[in-house]
Amino acid sequence: MTTTLISSRRWFVTQSGMVAAVFVLPGCNEEGSPASSNPVNDAWEARAMELEATGQGIYTADDELDLPGKGETHLPRVAVSGKTVTASTTHVMSVEADHFIQYHYVRDQADVIFALREYVLGEDLAATMTFAIPEGTTRFTVYQYCNLHWTWMAAEQTAST
Repeated sequence: MTTTLISSRRWFVTQSGMVAAVFVLPGCNEEGSPASSNPVNDAWEARAMELEATGQGIYTADDELDLPGKGETHLPRVAVSGKTVTASTTHVMSVEADHFIQYHYVRDQADVIFALREYVLGEDLAATMTFAIPEGTTRFTVYQYCNLHWTWMAAEQTAST
């Protein structure tokens, strides 16, 4: 039996039924980093929580966990040009094998998702999304979800000021 550790404070509070009080300095989160100015999209957050609970955790370039060698085609590529970002994953979308990149999503420095795109097998030929970096975002991380090889996280990016 495999147990997946989910370290999200939001998940802990919502799943345990506990109530918490948090005091935050204006403009900062509890780690002293700039707080998110992005509104929370509950549907996106819930979907990401489901995706991240699959597999053996979140896969990265440094830790491919139980899928060694899959990073080459599963790690999101990130290209930043000013306030515009293009995220892509080079994975081939295969209708015959029912194997495809299903989502890209982006979290800011406060762990709030501010962009999400779902890909439809047979309709989307490439897993590519372009988005604008919202005001107040200082750092962001792109994630992708493959329907067979789970959630992969690119290296954190610094937003240009």
